[in-house]
Amino acid sequence: QKKKMAVSAKLYGSGDQEAWQKGVLFASGQNLARQLMETPANEMTPTRFAEIIEKNLKSASSKTEVHIRPKSWIEEQAMGSFLSVAKGSDEPPVFLEIHYKGSPNANEPPLVFVGKGITFDSGGISIKASANMDLMRADMGGAATICSAIVSAAKLNLPINIIGAMDVALGSGATGVFTNSSWLWNKLFEASIETGDRVWRMPLFEHY
Repeated sequence: QKKKMAVSAKLYGSGDQEAWQKGVLFASGQNLARQLMETPANEMTPTRFAEIIEKNLKSASSKTEVHIRPKSWIEEQAMGSFLSVAKGSDEPPVFLEIHYKGSPNANEPPLVFVGKGITFDSGGISIKASANMDLMRADMGGAATICSAIVSAAKLNLPINIIGAMDVALGSGATGVFTNSSWLWNKLFEASIETGDRVWRMPLFEHY
């Protein structure tokens, strides 16, 4: 007969109920990002993505705003590149703008998050290998991450202001430029001076 081992257990650390609840909120934010990224693209359409974020954000805090911009709005803004990507799908495009106003100071500069939200990247599909084509659903990982982060910030009632839209960060008179090429940036900047179409270089870490 095998001898039974006595097993004892004890809690590690000095975490309290508040710390536990904060950990639960962190985990729920991570799981929301996973849900958005892992759901097949035929289900996680732009419209469905926006609906999920709107539901989660509005239930998280009363200090939030959600603007789901339809195709007509995108056309009014002359966002040609954005619209050209959407032409490859029967699903209509959505420009999602979300705000969390947690700071008591309404004039405090906001943190601005920008994320790529292409729910399925079919670009160059004729020359792409089929082996990893299913992974193209994760091309909206940037948008999934920042939206989940803003939802988590709202649930934690953080005393900060966050906006998830480039147009609000720069205003209508300037275009944001992300590039790690100084040569390209100089050319774009020179062209902006000549045309009057102003640009502003956004920060990038070296590993980008």
